[in-house]
Amino acid sequence: MTSLDRALRVVEMVALLSIVAVGAVWLTVWHHLRDRTPPAAPEPTPTAIIRLADLPAGQHASLAASPIASPTPVLPVNYRPIVTAQPPAVIALPTPAPQHATRISIPAIRVDAPVVHGVEPDDLKLGVGHYEGAVNPGERGNLVLAGHNDVYGEVFRYLSDLQPGDEVTVYTASREYRYVVRGWRLVEPTDVSVMEPTTGSTVTLISCYPYLIDTERIIVTGELVEG
Repeated sequence: MTSLDRALRVVEMVALLSIVAVGAVWLTVWHHLRDRTPPAAPEPTPTAIIRLADLPAGQHASLAASPIASPTPVLPVNYRPIVTAQPPAVIALPTPAPQHATRISIPAIRVDAPVVHGVEPDDLKLGVGHYEGAVNPGERGNLVLAGHNDVYGEVFRYLSDLQPGDEVTVYTASREYRYVVRGWRLVEPTDVSVMEPTTGSTVTLISCYPYLIDTERIIVTGELVEG
């Protein structure tokens, strides 16, 4: 073996020892690092998405968006008197405001006729006319109603047969009003004072008189019966 061969063998041995040494060091470091690495964290369990819900009186509660068992709800203190209170007493509705007349009934002279608005000739062809400047049934003032005595049904032909105490009932769409006859009188056709307002709740019935002659006007007056 020449000196060159011996030199090459020495180099090979040094290289081999170096590789072995590096491998040993790497293996030692790897074991050391493995022992110090913490175990992998377990897969986290999905949690419900949380949002904040506002309750009355500034109270708050967390509500889960995912389906979960709901606890028994607690009623806010400020709502307890409302929920636990007894049902409110029934409040009677106010009496409807007086309305226009729709019908008139006078049992003593067998009158039961419709009431129209206005006292023009065409109006009175349809029934008893409600003077448009007068009050409505039940109102304070003078309710003026006019009708023919010898044409278009002769609805007011027998007004002169009425006696004090006889009843005149005037109907609206919602209720009826009873008036009691106080009497009747004759006036000139030009006497419009009978249609003037009154301080009480009155009714005035007007028609021509006498039958088929019509030179005067018969005026029947009555007062509202309360209740």
